[in-house]
Amino acid sequence: MKRIIIKILVLAAIVTGFASCQKELMTPMTGENTAVVEAYLVAGEPSGLVYVSRILPFSDDTVNIKEMIAGLKLYINGIPLTEIGTGIYKFELTDGSMINTDSTYILSFEYGGNEVTASTIIPSKPTGFTSSASTIYATRILDDSTFAPGSMMDEVEFTWDNDDASYHYLMVEYLEDSADYINANMAEMDLPFNQATSPTQETYFKVGMQNIRFFGSYRIVLLKVNEEFNDAFTRNGTNSNNLVNPNTNIANGYGLFTGVSSDTVYLEVVPE
Repeated sequence: MKRIIIKILVLAAIVTGFASCQKELMTPMTGENTAVVEAYLVAGEPSGLVYVSRILPFSDDTVNIKEMIAGLKLYINGIPLTEIGTGIYKFELTDGSMINTDSTYILSFEYGGNEVTASTIIPSKPTGFTSSASTIYATRILDDSTFAPGSMMDEVEFTWDNDDASYHYLMVEYLEDSADYINANMAEMDLPFNQATSPTQETYFKVGMQNIRFFGSYRIVLLKVNEEFNDAFTRNGTNSNNLVNPNTNIANGYGLFTGVSSDTVYLEVVPE
């Protein structure tokens, strides 16, 4: 469940087309022989997914298109991955173990005449994650005449420990099946159920009207992420075919292979 949400939010936020001018290759990298990797291993999960695509020539027609690469033989720590969809490969621990914090995971496969490799260390779990409230109240706004300064809800502050200045990333997930808008005037805007912050080295984040648009239950997930995640998020563009000053931790390829760990609290938003 957490793995699915992380896939949706994180991959939507981070560019997946990367380049590096410091690689020494057996075969020169081109769009035809270069793989783009997207993989996020989550601590405490028994499995993880690796997405492999190819670079497409940049144009208005390809700006939001990915061409997945099928038929590859991928390995993580020597364990073969199973292709469960075109260009989607599943890493699964079948011995009852889980993806462990502080452990190193190494990805490898051959593509385009090169050995593509990457490694990551799963960060330790966030500590001290708490919220200033578990329930907040808001006035239901039915039309413009209902809105008044008193309709504003109180902010909720989420805090965590960060003695080593690690990067953290907060996700706000709406858990209801359908939207119950606090402000009925926004109902036609089709607002997203889930939101995410940029990576930060701070120890708090405040959530208020700008983040909470619906009545109901929310899951707040704090991810502890590696520096490679922050670099990819902050230094790359917003499109998978953007190769301008990108950042990658994939040798002989582009993309991001990284680990995350998480902690969770819940929030209820109810009408006054």
